[in-house]
Amino acid sequence: MRSRVRVPSAWALALCALFACSKPAKHVAEAGVTPSASPVGDEPDASTRPTATSSPPTASSSATAQQAPSAGPDAPASPQLELRTGASPYDWRLDARGLPAVSTDGRRVAVLLRDHDGMRGFPNGALVILDVDRDKVVSKTPLLSSDELAKALTPPQLAALEAKVRARLARAEVLVAAVTWTKSAAAEHVWDADAGAFSLPDVAGVAARLVGERLRLTDATTSRVLLDQDARPWQLPEIPLGPGLTPCAFSPEVAALAVDRARRVAFVLVAQTVTRGGDTCDAPVAPHAFRLAP
Repeated sequence: MRSRVRVPSAWALALCALFACSKPAKHVAEAGVTPSASPVGDEPDASTRPTATSSPPTASSSATAQQAPSAGPDAPASPQLELRTGASPYDWRLDARGLPAVSTDGRRVAVLLRDHDGMRGFPNGALVILDVDRDKVVSKTPLLSSDELAKALTPPQLAALEAKVRARLARAEVLVAAVTWTKSAAAEHVWDADAGAFSLPDVAGVAARLVGERLRLTDATTSRVLLDQDARPWQLPEIPLGPGLTPCAFSPEVAALAVDRARRVAFVLVAQTVTRGGDTCDAPVAPHAFRLAP
């Protein structure tokens, strides 16, 4: 029987950085989902300044992959963004509740996007709002970068940074409050220990498969194609690291999926698996929003 486990976290939110994971092929990704259902959002608590270490997934850290629950088509969402600090000076976390969310008119998707942080383990995030019909980022509001926290070495610097982050959160809340949102079902990918690969649960009856140059979203019951998307732009070129060093090479995969069937909206987080180059390679994550077929 196959055991499926959640990938361990690499930065206190980067879902392994949604996801930076140390494994034979390093996976780098992250956005924010919370159990109204998403990988783009919450991070585990930490009592000390995070380190750059992470461990490969093991069958002992068990969490069974299941189909994500479907949110009611008209369930209201009240997205909330919050900075939490703990007893330790570096015990910071960004909370995103109710994200990803879809606007009631089905034109926008809001997510908390978390990027890689160089395997350091620092929280980071930006509020991203996407146009569904154009698959375009219409606004990106940076909230906290990993570099900012890494450079805040004294109590006055930390206090100044905290004030900046709280001001950014206030601006982001204004953007969110200007739109009426609904809940969406969402799930992150999980590590299949036996297969040695990530797999993504079905979400609201929708299955996502990225194979070769095509991303296909299908009805999990009837296999009807809801989206057939050209994935060639997600193929990244190799990045040279210098003389005598193996260049960084990447392979895209779907790291998270959120779906609103009533409004025919899908949010897809595309992350990159590092296939060559090791931990010296950092790959970006890319949020996408699509209109599903009727």
